[in-house]
Amino acid sequence: MNRILSVFLGVLLLYGCAKKSIPSSGSADSYSEDLTILHPVITTEETPRIADKENPKASTEPVVTEYDITEELDSLAVLIADKNLQKRAIDGFTVQVYSGPNRDMANTAKSQLQGIGLDIAPQVVYIQPNFRVKIGRFYSRLEANQVYARVKEVFPNALLLPEKFPID
Repeated sequence: MNRILSVFLGVLLLYGCAKKSIPSSGSADSYSEDLTILHPVITTEETPRIADKENPKASTEPVVTEYDITEELDSLAVLIADKNLQKRAIDGFTVQVYSGPNRDMANTAKSQLQGIGLDIAPQVVYIQPNFRVKIGRFYSRLEANQVYARVKEVFPNALLLPEKFPID
């Protein structure tokens, strides 16, 4: 019984390890099917050209659309222009040299700023409870950085601050 079982397993093993032939796609027995009946049929009808010399009416008529928003856009443009005219301040930058409660130190910082040789006049602003010494009204950061670099040599604690300036 063991002998028959071992022979059967041996034959099964040899059959499993045998080389199998796989049909290649280039052989004569390859599968093919005609699918032309499933393709859509396209018929070409002659369509009229838009800019035709024989039909000048097509090229000169304005295009009428159902969803024209020109009036709404014009009213929005007017609203935006009115809103811009109501603005009373513009964004900019200033260089702050001193901020503190002592008026004498603020005036000393102002006189030192005048001695640097800048063409811009410094100003002392009192915003309760502090005095602030600022120089310049710059509308771009590039201009403010040039003055800030010169002021920073004398006043190492100087700050470049964004600020809103009133429109005159």
